[in-house]
Formats: sequence, structure tokens, C-alpha cells
Amino acid sequence: EGDFYYWNTSTNEVAWEHPAEPKAPAAELEPAKKVFTEEHKILWTDLGKIIGRQGINLKIIKASIGCNVNVPRQKGKGKGKDKGKDKGKGKAKDTRAQAMEKGIGRGIGTGDQKLQDDQFVTVSITADTAYAAKGGKRCLEVMLGYGRPVEAALGLLGVEVKMPSLDEMT
Repeated sequence: EGDFYYWNTSTNEVAWEHPAEPKAPAAELEPAKKVFTEEHKILWTDLGKIIGRQGINLKIIKASIGCNVNVPRQKGKGKGKDKGKDKGKGKAKDTRAQAMEKGIGRGIGTGDQKLQDDQFVTVSITADTAYAAKGGKRCLEVMLGYGRPVEAALGLLGVEVKMPSLDEMT
């Protein structure tokens, strides 16, 4: 029926595939892993609580739950060379009063009107399973809604807190 097999005369091996044809890459043979994504809107001012110092909170969530929390950068606020006008150390005077005038910070607004969309950022949580992605989102909700640190939020969710390895810390 038109099927041929090939015989290697030097090794006496028989194969159905032509020996000179390129083999299919392994990526084509394996199905792609499905990635589950959850999204959550967070105030820009609350991102520091989510990220933690040097990203430790995100690393603890990743080690404990197994999900990645992707936080976008704010436009125009980089720490690159010569970014920003003032090069001095410390906070400028009256920054809290200026922030309140601009409507930036905790306790903003009177509740009469909704906050604008530019005051929020959409954080995406990705994982290999839907359960892990929803667990990561719930952890963020508990951290912000109840004002809990990451360890307490994971404990309330019934997740064992795992510290990231040294390789993940650097």
C-alpha cells in the first residue's frame, strides 16, 4: 500500500522514517501546557504591600502557591540613570500634603464619586492550574482587604507558608 521501511546496511537497523529526513522537534510532539490567568484591579498606592521589600511577598506567594503574580510598571517612573529631577536623598518636604491635594494615597476621595481608572493597575496571576491561579488572587484579596501580611493571608487560606530558595532570592 505504498509503505516503505528503510534498512541501514551498516548497523542492520530497520526504520519506517527516512534516515535523511529531519526529525520533528520535541515541541511539536508535546502539547502546549495550558496556563490559567486571573486578573485583579489594585490601587497604585497598594502595590508596595503586594510586592514587599525586594519583591519578597511575590516570591513567598510563588513558592507557597505556585503561581506568578505579574505587576506592570508605572509609566514614566523608572529608576534608570538620571531619571527624576532631584538627586538628593530622602523625601521632599510637604510630599504628603501635595499627594493629598492631587488625590493620591490612602483614604482618597469622599465616597461621593468613583475613583478614576488611571488610579488602578491590573495585576495578572498565572499558574499551571486554575486552583493555583484563584488561590493567588484570593491571597492578594486577603492581603489588601483585611490588611494582613502575606504570611497571615496564606495561613487564613490554609496554605503552608514556604520561603523561597536562595536561588529565587537573588
